[in-house]
Amino acid sequence: MPGFRVYYVARSRALRRAVEFNPNFALAHAFLATTLAARGVHAEAVNAADHALRLSPGDALVDAQASIAMAYAHFSVGRYADCAEWTERAVERFPEHPRAHAMLLEEGENGVVLNAKTGTPFTLADPCMVRGTQLVYNAAAHQATVKAVKEFLTATFNLD
Repeated sequence: MPGFRVYYVARSRALRRAVEFNPNFALAHAFLATTLAARGVHAEAVNAADHALRLSPGDALVDAQASIAMAYAHFSVGRYADCAEWTERAVERFPEHPRAHAMLLEEGENGVVLNAKTGTPFTLADPCMVRGTQLVYNAAAHQATVKAVKEFLTATFNLD
């Protein structure tokens, strides 16, 4: 799938530019980690996810996205127990995230990878695999962001 690889290489470049522009942009580090994991760059993905978690330890979306990246990275190198641990963390921190449930896998007899919900062998056609456009809305995060932007604009432009 050369088109798929080209997409992830381009996405990696764009996210690297974002974190170069703003090294404290935790969510960009988390998305970069997910992209690197999809490209099979395990160590770099783990480092980027870990960095995102250290930058923004209280942010549920950053935590979920970085945890998902960790899950993908560990899955890609056959560390299924670590994958399950990070997936459970993502579900716990941000249960409404559409990809948080995608990696709920476990290792069965003879190393067979199973869907933890159904107990059946995992395939890419498995219902736990999310496809297409995903929209996530967190009302509390939206309200906090609107409040912070209003406060910033009010203070910056003396809008009292």
